[in-house]
Amino acid sequence: MELDLNVILRKHALRNAILHGGKADVNAVVKKLLAEKPEVRSRLRELIDVVRKTVDEVNSLTLDEQRRILEEEFPEVLEKPGKEERKLPPLPAAEGFEKVVTRFAPEPNGFLHLGHAKAAVLSYEYAKMYGGTFILRFEDTNPKAEKAEFYEAIKEDLRALGLSWDVEKVVSDDIEFMYGIAKSLLERGLSYVCICPTKELREKRRRGEECVCRRSNASRNLELFDGMLEGKFSEGEAVVRLKTSMKARNYALRDPVILRIIDYPHPLKGDRYHVYPTYDFACAVEDHELRVSHILRSIEFVMRVDIQEEIFKAMGWPMPVAIQFGRLNMEGVPLSKRKITPLIKDGLVKGWDDPRLATLRGLWRRGIRPEAVKKLILDVGPSKANALITWELLSSYNRKVVDPIANRFFFVPHPKLMIVSGTPPISTVKIKLHPNFPERGFRELHVDGLGGEVKVFVDGEEVAQLAKRKFRLIGLFNVEVQEIEEVVHARYAGDELIDPKVQWVPAERNVKVSLTIPTKLFLNGGINLESLKVMDGLGEETCSSLKPGDLVQFERIGFARIDEVEDKEVKAILTHR
Repeated sequence: MELDLNVILRKHALRNAILHGGKADVNAVVKKLLAEKPEVRSRLRELIDVVRKTVDEVNSLTLDEQRRILEEEFPEVLEKPGKEERKLPPLPAAEGFEKVVTRFAPEPNGFLHLGHAKAAVLSYEYAKMYGGTFILRFEDTNPKAEKAEFYEAIKEDLRALGLSWDVEKVVSDDIEFMYGIAKSLLERGLSYVCICPTKELREKRRRGEECVCRRSNASRNLELFDGMLEGKFSEGEAVVRLKTSMKARNYALRDPVILRIIDYPHPLKGDRYHVYPTYDFACAVEDHELRVSHILRSIEFVMRVDIQEEIFKAMGWPMPVAIQFGRLNMEGVPLSKRKITPLIKDGLVKGWDDPRLATLRGLWRRGIRPEAVKKLILDVGPSKANALITWELLSSYNRKVVDPIANRFFFVPHPKLMIVSGTPPISTVKIKLHPNFPERGFRELHVDGLGGEVKVFVDGEEVAQLAKRKFRLIGLFNVEVQEIEEVVHARYAGDELIDPKVQWVPAERNVKVSLTIPTKLFLNGGINLESLKVMDGLGEETCSSLKPGDLVQFERIGFARIDEVEDKEVKAILTHR
C-alpha cells in the first residue's frame, strides 16, 4: 500500500512540476492524490511529510530529467498526441454574403497590445476559415493622436503574429471621397452643420434639446460646409452632425458629430486637410466601400455600433454583421495607452517594450513567442465574456512552444569558487545542447583537471544548504563538501548518477551573465516597485556565442531571451520558469 502511494505521489509531482516550469506544488499534488485515492483522506496529516519529501525530490531534478522520468515511468499521463485543436465557432449569417470579408482597423497612435492581437487574430482566422478577404485598415483621421512610426510598427507586430493581409488601406487617402458622402447627407437633409459653441452643444445634448442649427435648410448647410473646407472656421467653431434623435437613450446617439475641424498636421498628409471624419463616420464609409461582411471587435465598442448603424441607414447601405467579443485583460499590468504613457513618462517602466508590459513588443522582448499568443487567443475565441489572462496561463502556452527550440546552458547565480580535490584526469566535458535533439550537437565545458584538482563556480547559496552531503555537478562528477569559507572545498565522490544535481561553470572559462527578472507591475492595486530585479552570475563560455533574440533555457533557472551580448557579458530576460 505504501509503495503504491509513493508511486502515485511521484507521478503527480512529476506531472505538476512539468506543467509549472519544473516546480511542483504540495497542495496540487495532495489534491491529485485525494482524487485518485479518496480513502487516504483520514491519514492526510501523517502523509503530508511524505508528500513534501516527494515534491522536494522531484523539484531537485532539472525539467528535462523530470520529463524523461515521466515519459519512462508514467507515459499514460502525458498529453495524447493528435489531440483535436479547438475550432472557432461558425460566423453568423456567413451564407448571406457573396464573400466573407473581415478587417482589422487599428489607429496608428501606439504599439499593439494583447487586446489588439485578439481582434487581429480572430479577424484573420475567420477570413482564412471561409476562404475570404482579410483587410488591414489604418484609421488615421485624428492627426493629433497619430504618428508616422506606428504604421510600420503595427505591420511588423502583425507579421510577427504570422498574419498577412489581402488588402491594405489607409483611411486618410479617402478623405475627399468622404466629403462627397457628407455632402450627400447634407443635400438630403439627413445631417446639418452646427456652429453652436461647444459648451452649448454639449449642454443641449445632455438635456436632449435640439439646437437652432438643426432647422437650417440644405442650401445653408452646404454653404457652411464649403466654409469649413475653405478654412473660414477654426477648430471647435463648426461640425457636421448626423440627424438621429436628441431623445435617444444612448447619449452618444444624440445627433452625433461625423466631421470636425482639426488644425494639426497629419503624419502622412501634412496640412492638406483640416476637416476630418470622425471614427464612426470613417468606419461606416470604409466598411461599406470595402464590402466588409463581418466586424469583430471588443465589447467596449458596443456603443459605437448604434451610431454606425444610423450612418448605414441614412445612406441606404446593407449593414455588416457586428460581433462584439469580451475583452482580454492581463493580470497585474495595464493594456491601454492612456495608462501606460504616464508610467513611461515617470520612469516607472522603461518603454513600450518593457518586459513587464503586455504590449506585443514587451511580450516579444520577454521571450513570449507569437505562436503562443495566437494559440491562447484562438482557445479563448470570440466569447462575449471578458477574460483575465494570468502570466502563469500565458507561460503555460509559451512553454510548449519554447521547450523544443531552446538550447540548454548553465547559469550560476551567486557564484562561489569550489575546489574539488582527488579528481580523475579530465579536461573537457561535452553536454548535449538539447536532451531531446542530439542532432543539434554538444557544448563543451573546459576544465583543467589533469592534476587531480578541478576548480568551478557553483551557486554559493545552494551549496550552503548541501554541506556534508553528496551531490552531482551536472555532467561532470559527484562531490562531497568538506568546508565552506571564502572558497568551497570539496572532494571527488564518484561518477554514479545521484540526486541532487547542481549546475556549475569552469573557474577560468566563463562569461558574465546578467538576468533581468520581470514580475507583476501592479500588486494590490498599486505599482510594484520591486517588479524588475536583476540577478547577476556566471554562464558557461558558450553563452558568449549567443545572439540577441535567442531563446535558451538556463538549467534549473528557467527559459530566457537573450537581450544583449557585449564583450564578455550576456544580458538576458527571464521569460518564465
